Amino acid sequence: MNKRKSFVTFLLLLSLFLLSCIPEKSIQKKTIVTDTNQSYGEGSEEEYYTDLAMVERNQTLCTKILKESSRDACVSRVAIALESTSICQQVNDVFVKNDCVLAASANLLCMKKQEQEEKDLCYIGAGRVRKDLSSCNRIVNNDYKDSCIAVVARETQNIRLCAEINTKENSDWCYLVLADDTQNISLCQKIVDIDLRRRCLGMQEIS
Repeated sequence: MNKRKSFVTFLLLLSLFLLSCIPEKSIQKKTIVTDTNQSYGEGSEEEYYTDLAMVERNQTLCTKILKESSRDACVSRVAIALESTSICQQVNDVFVKNDCVLAASANLLCMKKQEQEEKDLCYIGAGRVRKDLSSCNRIVNNDYKDSCIAVVARETQNIRLCAEINTKENSDWCYLVLADDTQNISLCQKIVDIDLRRRCLGMQEIS
């Protein structure tokens, strides 16, 4: 049993620390209305139309965004959510387009794997590039699912995802990594394991 727990911990750490971290700033949630004559509220016009496009799952709303890079980002987000590589072709920037195609097709590529374990491991990587839980939710093995959620949590810097991890042990490691990444010492208090909590607090003191 101890060997298995050690393996799970090693797997989680490997997934978290070896995968490159490219944090994406979370878009502030706000009430979306379909009447475009209304004010944008607290967010910018770009954020408004991006959020609206995501809610409606309609990339044509992105055309209302004047800045090309923001418009490309909006189209890419909708394409990835719909798993549509054809919508990715509407992105102008070649690098953003390539990333879009990779993320949009990730889950479909994993589905073609023969063995379930291969699929589960593939979905962990898909979760990283997609930066959402749609890939993780397709994983059968609970330990691999925990790893996938932790990877998405780190990629998006979404602390709340750590609470969705199935086991306290793996959830603790998720909080530890994000506490180090964000330099948020308050996250250490969410760690159940006393030794790991002390380690987390010690990391913050050193930094």
